[in-house]
Amino acid sequence: MGAIFVGVLTSPPLAQLISSFQGGVSEAVYVIQHCISSWHCIDGVHGRLNQRPKCAKQAWPSRGGGVNIHMDELEPIMAARHEVMAPLLASDQVSLLHDLLATDPFARAVVAEYAAFYGLVDLFQAVLQHAAKIQTCAKWHYISKYVELATCYRPTTGSLHQLAAYHGHACILDALRDNADANYSIENARGGPEEYSDIHVAAERGNVAHLNYILDNIEQHGRQCTKPSCTNKRPHVNYAIGAPLLDTMAAD
Repeated sequence: MGAIFVGVLTSPPLAQLISSFQGGVSEAVYVIQHCISSWHCIDGVHGRLNQRPKCAKQAWPSRGGGVNIHMDELEPIMAARHEVMAPLLASDQVSLLHDLLATDPFARAVVAEYAAFYGLVDLFQAVLQHAAKIQTCAKWHYISKYVELATCYRPTTGSLHQLAAYHGHACILDALRDNADANYSIENARGGPEEYSDIHVAAERGNVAHLNYILDNIEQHGRQCTKPSCTNKRPHVNYAIGAPLLDTMAAD
């Protein structure tokens, strides 16, 4: 009997399985992590309304641990993610992706960005549901370890509303509203001095239907204003948009 047990424990299939599951993560999950490790969380999106001195050489400022990118860069960035994600979502390995989403806040962030950009609401809701299960308010934070071994918690994505506005995916806004436990702040939709709000993105892209959807659902989505310096107001909602935004809509 002992010889049988030894034979089973030393069999090549079991040895391969054990060696491919180290630290509680399977080799296949490590492959997925490696594929997305070069991606950057998108903290902000800027466009032609944002002006900086020509002598400025540093990257556009970011609110968190990610990047603030120009709208023109979104298509190629997301196309590269699509090359990785589309085959994975169509394969029998998709369950491994969900295992990763349950444990890795960075993966949740970059996959949520991909889903928001393409309007993949089922995948997006899955990300939010995994985030909602995390028993902390910092559901969208990851641990950044520096050379001096200090540990710092940094926010991940800050642009899900803006990415959804690029193609006009209102279903993503509804998913964010309906999954409040995911604790993704509506304040991220406002953008900042050097980045667009989702309204700016929709306007510059000419997505008038999405722009109207945002404005018509302001109170339902718990929003008040895009920026402190707003000027033009719709009479029936407590919301405002600046005149340069209207100029953008009329420019093309």
